[in-house]
Amino acid sequence: MCRVSDFFRLSVFRPNVYGLFAVRTLDRDEYENYILHLIANDNGDRPIRPEQKRLTSRQSSSLNIEDFIKRRSDSNSNSIKTSLISLQSELFIYLTLLDINDNAPIFTQIYFHVKIDENQPRNTMVARLHAYDIDKGKNGSVRYELMNKEREEFSIDIRSGILRTKRILDREQCELYRIGIRAHDLGVPIKKYSSIAIVDVQINNLNDHVPYFIHDLYHFDIKENLPVGTIVGRLTIGD
Repeated sequence: MCRVSDFFRLSVFRPNVYGLFAVRTLDRDEYENYILHLIANDNGDRPIRPEQKRLTSRQSSSLNIEDFIKRRSDSNSNSIKTSLISLQSELFIYLTLLDINDNAPIFTQIYFHVKIDENQPRNTMVARLHAYDIDKGKNGSVRYELMNKEREEFSIDIRSGILRTKRILDREQCELYRIGIRAHDLGVPIKKYSSIAIVDVQINNLNDHVPYFIHDLYHFDIKENLPVGTIVGRLTIGD
């Protein structure tokens, strides 16, 4: 329940003509629906005073206007019947705030450090990113993209936010990749609001190389009768 004085006021334009005004900025993310209940009372032979015109308000995310009016009518029926010195009428205004694109998508996690083994097949899942937007409709629909769209190592699904490899990764070529991911909504103008997350992908080394001699054939010449421990030759091995 919210107080009407916090949101709306009635102002007199001329006798029996009133204007309804918002007294503050209304935010759909705070309250989406309002029911305004106006009662006009002639107060018999007494002059109508501004404070005798009542205005009430209720907010709800899923409001049934018919049920609300019925409850109010039932609760006020006795007082209306017993009022002998004045006549009154009621008006209900059902007010719904329309959404505008005023919120940016928010990542549930803005930094990831992921480790994967080298030589994994292409399309291996690296991470799943998720961002949400509290706006409605297209204003709240989130899409994902790589900040560097020309990357040859990774791709991201624009709807699910799943980051995958595009090719086999070799630790001997690159040990660490840093990837920038942007989440944006589909509001107008498109990509007006966005946020960024960073994914560091560390490639684990696997024992995937066979040791090998630098040369296929080695030939050494030494003199006879050399002392023990004399160097005969040098062999170089790679891996």
